[in-house]
Amino acid sequence: MLLLLAFSACKREDAYKDFAKDGAIIYPGKPLDITAQPGMNRAKLSWHTIDVKVARFHIYWNNKQDSLIVPAVNTGKTADTMDIVIPGLPENDYLFEIISFDGKGNKSIKEEVSAKVYGQTYLSSLLNRALKKATSMSGTAELYWGTPEQTDVGLEIKYQDNDGAMKTVKVSKTDTLTLLPNYKNGEQFSYRTLFLPDSTAMDTVGSAFVTPAAPVVTYPMLDRSKFAPYILPTDALTAWGWTLPMLWDNNTAEGSGFHTSDLPLPFHFTIDLGVATSLHELKIWQRLVNLYGGGNLRNFEIWGSTSPASDGSYTGWTKLLICESVKPSGQVSGYTPADESYAKAGESFIFPESTPGVRYIRFKIFKTWDGRNPTSAHLMEVKFWSK
Repeated sequence: MLLLLAFSACKREDAYKDFAKDGAIIYPGKPLDITAQPGMNRAKLSWHTIDVKVARFHIYWNNKQDSLIVPAVNTGKTADTMDIVIPGLPENDYLFEIISFDGKGNKSIKEEVSAKVYGQTYLSSLLNRALKKATSMSGTAELYWGTPEQTDVGLEIKYQDNDGAMKTVKVSKTDTLTLLPNYKNGEQFSYRTLFLPDSTAMDTVGSAFVTPAAPVVTYPMLDRSKFAPYILPTDALTAWGWTLPMLWDNNTAEGSGFHTSDLPLPFHFTIDLGVATSLHELKIWQRLVNLYGGGNLRNFEIWGSTSPASDGSYTGWTKLLICESVKPSGQVSGYTPADESYAKAGESFIFPESTPGVRYIRFKIFKTWDGRNPTSAHLMEVKFWSK
């Protein structure tokens, strides 16, 4: 026991023998409360010192193959803080040694701190947060996100707006839906995920940017509760009790549609949409008991106006769309199950991108599926979508 105690005392004495002179220990105060913050190919070391005699600090790493000398900061306060960033470090695990020196070259005992510096290898391992769905409607893109990783701190998104300007948006990791305002429909965007490798890390890094397919463009359906008949002197009148409001009652059953009296072609009728808007799509539903026959519309035009002439003329009207109802099978007579499914789903007609904003819609009918003239026209339901 006595031999062990003597040996231990000798070892402690060896640790301090470099600081002894003429039997007295004379060494400057060591760095206190050392911390290390890892970064992207760099590290930040911080510590305190309370000894005003300290003139400089030596920092060593890579088994003392690399070093840095920094002057001390003596503000006269009780304690001074040192914050030192060491740049240009290859990606690796590091053990840093810090030693204090006074003006006479006396040094303190060393203090150590470790840090894991990250770099390209770490970056290449990062995966972007999953994008579940992307849609755009009325100049706003909607991005729906999957579950973030633990070290994920957010997203960075870049896109071009309707004015041609490039926009950058930062998104929190807690967001599951991101809205991109003034978005240019049909354009792609790019994004990357931002990560904080460690809770003490000094740098936030990002994965590589990815460019998904352009958001699927969707359009709002007009509120049909705002629709109303707009009867002008030259409009076709109703027959058989099938009135215009039945076109937007959400019912395609027999007896719940619009029916005109027999008239020479072409003739027209008018609807007030209740709001001025630029239209994207029209969908119509045929009368099911007369599929591809009777007074179901075959060739017609859609005209629009914001201020129709009160005399029922075409003054103030603009032709928006030329429409032809089609039978997918192309059969001259009768129809196939596919033809029936097509008609029951509603037949769509897309307006040109340049379509101006209108409030009043005029259906101008040139031909029905029965081919007679004069004839009556009927349809069961209409829906409009705006841009």
